Amino acid sequence: MRYLIAVVAAGLAALVPVAAQAQVKLVAGEEVTATAEARGGGIVLEVTGRSPATPNAFETWAAAAYARGEMDGAGGPNARPIYSEEAPAPVPVAGRVRLRFTPTEAGDSLLVIENGLDRGMVYRATMHRGAQSRPTDVCLVPPGKVAIEHWPHPLDAITVDNIRLVAWQPEDGLPCE
Repeated sequence: MRYLIAVVAAGLAALVPVAAQAQVKLVAGEEVTATAEARGGGIVLEVTGRSPATPNAFETWAAAAYARGEMDGAGGPNARPIYSEEAPAPVPVAGRVRLRFTPTEAGDSLLVIENGLDRGMVYRATMHRGAQSRPTDVCLVPPGKVAIEHWPHPLDAITVDNIRLVAWQPEDGLPCE
């Protein structure tokens, strides 16, 4: 009888969704590469590498565009793609996510996310500066694309968590939370 109860309890436990939590904290100037595993309606990132962040030509171009004010007003509900013919965005590696958190020469902070997954990626982010931490708005990262989040001030670190994959089409726009 005890065995039967244990089997029934184990079977019921398998029906309860697991609360997936994916959390990655990056300090300024750090890059993380990860693979993603679906779990309980979210994804868990398995970090496969950490290294110093070396901005590529696209990120250097984007940082300069932000410094010149070309992206002013492009946040929140006004989010829009950032594009350069001179410095095209890198193509994300299929099945991988790359997060790069870099300070800019102008003293701003950039979080660059390469989404090599087959669906849109939404997440939450918490900014850290000194002893203070607070959540920040971020936008969906389209599948197979690169997204840049920008803050016009220096940050010490950023935590990315509550990562979820969602169906997404270009006509859906870039929803932000």
